[in-house]
Amino acid sequence: MVVFVIPILLCALFVLYIDPFNYFSLLTGIPEGIKKETVSNFNDVLWYTIDYAHAPSPGIIIGDSRSKRISVEHLREKTGRQYKHLCGNAVKINEIVDFFWFANSYKKLESVYIVLTFSIYNLYAFANRVVGAEAAIKNPLLYVFDRHVIEASYLVFSSVFLKRNISLWEPPASKEEFWKWSLDNWSNQQYGKWKYPLNGYKGLRDISDYCRQNHIELTFIIAPNHTDFQAKVDYFNLNGEQIRFKKDISALSTTYDFDYVNDLTKNKDNFSDPVHVTEEVANSLVDEILTGNLHYGRLLTNP
Repeated sequence: MVVFVIPILLCALFVLYIDPFNYFSLLTGIPEGIKKETVSNFNDVLWYTIDYAHAPSPGIIIGDSRSKRISVEHLREKTGRQYKHLCGNAVKINEIVDFFWFANSYKKLESVYIVLTFSIYNLYAFANRVVGAEAAIKNPLLYVFDRHVIEASYLVFSSVFLKRNISLWEPPASKEEFWKWSLDNWSNQQYGKWKYPLNGYKGLRDISDYCRQNHIELTFIIAPNHTDFQAKVDYFNLNGEQIRFKKDISALSTTYDFDYVNDLTKNKDNFSDPVHVTEEVANSLVDEILTGNLHYGRLLTNP
């Protein structure tokens, strides 16, 4: 019996010491920045949910990896409000809905930005990471013995103590090669199989109704994609569905659309890949929203 118990205890002690997602916030001597850099892309949903649970904020930015490009520090400087990210790489509509209700359970919300794109507005795009993260937050044992947490602990240990350069994925060598690879792969994944997300829209509508009833500022941002990626909507014969998507969202609350052909979306220098603008560009788009001085953004019908 002892033979089986000792490895389990050692594993638990290892996770407790490294604590890769700052669950226990113990003083391990490992800087938070190193942990975040090492594991946030490994399981960013868990990172952001734990971070929010420790220090809830009345302002939140919800979305996929595109929403990470919006600086919470920039928003705070411009608005005087505290904001936090609740994001996830390749996040799905149902997870965006889960993020909102998770945040709302911890803090009375005042301002909510939801970053969307047509590419995630899809019935077949579904994941359950927020629910899993919430369960881990409520039960320390689920966190300590979670496979991803154990693996993340090893990544942090390797980075800090073994001085290894941790890279979870190596992209193609040049921006041009990565551009072509991501354009083909991501469009096939996101548009190759598409169906109207009835439950996803209902979830967003419930959020809209709740925000209206509780005087929470809700703003949808349709993030810009480069025109190369925009052309894939036509390639997969989804133009009508994209139009419906924008009508759906704009019927819920104030919606700013940046995803159309313009000087911003035609210029590759504004993007790190076909679907991610640079942080500088993302913050400039937020400035358009805050000032009302729209240059690239289009204010869609506000109910």
